[in-house]
Amino acid sequence: MKPQHLDISRDSVRQQQDIRSSAFYTNTNTSLGFYINPVNISMRVGIIGVIRDMESELTGVSDTLGSLHNDLLMRYFNFYALPEVEFKRSGLEAKFDMPLSFTPYLYHDKLAGTKESKSKFLLSPRFY
Repeated sequence: MKPQHLDISRDSVRQQQDIRSSAFYTNTNTSLGFYINPVNISMRVGIIGVIRDMESELTGVSDTLGSLHNDLLMRYFNFYALPEVEFKRSGLEAKFDMPLSFTPYLYHDKLAGTKESKSKFLLSPRFY
């Protein structure tokens, strides 16, 4: 958690804002490959992820602006795999790969009690 505090005094009115936020990020992958003449087979798998959380409160300001509190969470993870097969022999070269990924997203407003989640699946085979 990373707390932040802002204090403003103006015309004998005191305004304060408190923010608590945290963030997590990862980009982790591993790969494996082997060669059986004339074919090379390889695979890389990994995950990219972000989690962000933020709470804030504003005091000393007219509430005609609307809600002066926030409690939000956002996260996404990208799970991916990159399989590849390569053939090389006597000047002939061919390659097939098929990157695929699955990415779920989540946005959660804890005060409003709303959640929105979406996900994407991508598949992109190619031969050359």
